[in-house]
Amino acid sequence: MNVTYVLVAVSLASIFFLLLSVRRNRSQIYQLENMASHTQPIDLEAFRNLVNPGDEIYLRQHLSPRDLRAVRRKRARAAAEYVRCASRNAAVLAAVGETARRSADPAIVLVGEQLIDSAVRLRWLSFLVLIRFYAIVAVPAVSFTPTQVGERYEELVGRATRLGSLQNYQPLGRISAAL
Repeated sequence: MNVTYVLVAVSLASIFFLLLSVRRNRSQIYQLENMASHTQPIDLEAFRNLVNPGDEIYLRQHLSPRDLRAVRRKRARAAAEYVRCASRNAAVLAAVGETARRSADPAIVLVGEQLIDSAVRLRWLSFLVLIRFYAIVAVPAVSFTPTQVGERYEELVGRATRLGSLQNYQPLGRISAAL
């Protein structure tokens, strides 16, 4: 019974901190034009390479157990940094989505709501994935492949690009370059 209370408390605290960080960043960003100064581009191919299960198999076959643990820790730390960056970018895009929700154009409002939904989902997923990466750092024998993070991030970038096209944001390529 006590474990249930602890899990509920941790879940509620996580949701609170996610919402708090979205609100904090919302006051800093209002438009797509300002987004680039608050985001950091992510190389999704590099991230996918870090979490590729095929690479994991190769490393297991060619490294000693000690070297494998060291490499897994380094890879988990590097992948965690990508996930933290994706989470920060999602917070910025949630703020942009909030602004879009106040538009008079119903299509922009809809895409803004979808952007917020995608951003919040990615932030929650990022939180869970980071816990698992830190578990790998602590206990390298833990097995985990976070394939959903890259897919969710691509979906989020696609929604931001769609919002830019609806708002007639001219340097549309800058959106994907900033993310």
